Amino acid sequence: MVWMPAMAEPERFAAVASICGTDIYWYGEVLVNKPVYMYHGECDEIVPVTESVNMLNSINKRGGNAQLKICYGVGHNAWDIAYDGDELMNWMLSQRKIDD
Repeated sequence: MVWMPAMAEPERFAAVASICGTDIYWYGEVLVNKPVYMYHGECDEIVPVTESVNMLNSINKRGGNAQLKICYGVGHNAWDIAYDGDELMNWMLSQRKIDD
């Protein structure tokens, strides 16, 4: 559910973080001015990791700033890794909303 609000009203958000998200990568150009951080399980059988790879490529090939952390050997529970530790929280707290 993170992609639809972020793409509908990108000006409302400082950044976007997605975990195992189904992506509508063909619309990634909307997020080129937003930092994006994605986590995705390599072995995800519910939402293939290629969904996040496609979003990463869609944003970055247009000059955006998307990052993807692939969780190797992990299925559709990459949130365990994303929320374990401070990496994602520190990244989120370091973002600041900038007028586009």
